[in-house]
Amino acid sequence: MKPVGAQQCRHQQALSQKCDTRISTRIKATDEQLDAAIMAALSEAGGEVVAWADLRQKLPTASYWRKVAALVRLHQSGRLSAFKVAGRNYVDPIVMVAP
Repeated sequence: MKPVGAQQCRHQQALSQKCDTRISTRIKATDEQLDAAIMAALSEAGGEVVAWADLRQKLPTASYWRKVAALVRLHQSGRLSAFKVAGRNYVDPIVMVAP
């Protein structure tokens, strides 16, 4: 079994190899932080449509699929709209109009 993270770092040190500490110290965002970051980025855009690829680059550290899961979660909860035009994904906030 191959050691991972901090274990791998100690294993490399035991073998007198250079240790890359970024492996064990990288902090990943929680689901709530990802949701908040997506909504904040959309708010900064002033209600305009934003390309998902551009917005995704502004999010905190997380895997690609965790970022996608956050997008889907917000879409399904009705907080944003996601759509595709000519093969590119776009996102915009849902605007509620009072009756």
